[in-house]
Amino acid sequence: MKTIFIVEDEVIISIFIKMYLEKNGFIVLGTSTNGNQAVDIISREKPDIAIIDVTLKGEINGIDVANKIYELYHPKIIFVTGLEEHALRSVKIEYSYLRKPFDNIHLLKVLQD
Repeated sequence: MKTIFIVEDEVIISIFIKMYLEKNGFIVLGTSTNGNQAVDIISREKPDIAIIDVTLKGEINGIDVANKIYELYHPKIIFVTGLEEHALRSVKIEYSYLRKPFDNIHLLKVLQD
């Protein structure tokens, strides 16, 4: 069973993702709306997959979160963004992404890739 952590500052989107993933047999270890908090929790829990919003509010954005946790270990990173893919050009780690708005089929597909 794959474990997942969700970093998303839009609470309704986070709840939607969490409920859908749990309904489909994934274990969601938790969620966070804050990048620094997410890094702390993810570094302790070490989920298989981190679903991270690129444009988090606060001190660090989603790309910073991904880079920090990827230094510690190499989880699968899935960025969720309303931006075009070229906005992720500065990312230096392996990742997948979902463009908002996305549907359940695309979410499951990117998890299985």
